[in-house]
Amino acid sequence: MNRVNATIFSVLGLLLSHSPASAQPAPAEAVPVDPAQPGEEGLEAPVAPEPAADQGPVGEPAEASVETSAELSVDAAQPGESVPWDLSVAPRLGLTIPTSRLSPFVGVGVELGYRPPISAPALAGHLLVVADISYTRPGRSASVSDPRVGGDAGFEIDESELKLGIGAAYRLFDDSARLSPWGGGSLIMQRLTSTETNDLAPGENTSSDTRFGAELAFGADYKLGPGYLLGEARIPFTDLHDLITGNSNAGNVNLSAGYRFIF
Repeated sequence: MNRVNATIFSVLGLLLSHSPASAQPAPAEAVPVDPAQPGEEGLEAPVAPEPAADQGPVGEPAEASVETSAELSVDAAQPGESVPWDLSVAPRLGLTIPTSRLSPFVGVGVELGYRPPISAPALAGHLLVVADISYTRPGRSASVSDPRVGGDAGFEIDESELKLGIGAAYRLFDDSARLSPWGGGSLIMQRLTSTETNDLAPGENTSSDTRFGAELAFGADYKLGPGYLLGEARIPFTDLHDLITGNSNAGNVNLSAGYRFIF
């Protein structure tokens, strides 16, 4: 009986050892993989890509933002380049040399200029409409000898000349030229005030008059800084006739230097 039981248990053991459940292998445990050591093979952990450095050797185009800045700097006006302008203010200081017997004297003035928008190539950028104001005060000192006054008597005459003019000037070259000669003319009005003193009577004798005439002007502008350094000569002429000066004229030659500010 014992032998029969042992045989039955042996058969059952064989059947259980070949069942599907026992035939499935046990799941393998996850084994961490260490980074490969020098000389060993293994799986390497993925490495995040590094940010791309600035590409391109020297001389190749830079990035878009850099290109934009470069383009803006190229488009900007460079030092020495011509700058468009419509208005000018030109103060000046010089010497007035009268064509009469009056002595030379310092003269000051200022010219306002406007360049009208003209499309004609011969006039665009060349024609300048001008208004001018200037002042000078030449004079003369002398003496006369007359027995009626007991000998010599000295006198002094000062002629104040306030001049207003309106006219035009033509610049020979456009703004791209560093040196630009010009010439022009104006109609003028002069307020003339004659003042006389003498040794025979105290006080002053004064006479005033307003005269109209014309003026020629020519000179040159030299590009310097934001505007132009200018040198010019002006030749105004009006007649002068009053009780103090008699028949004379208020003509003169004005030699001046100044600076033309442009806007």
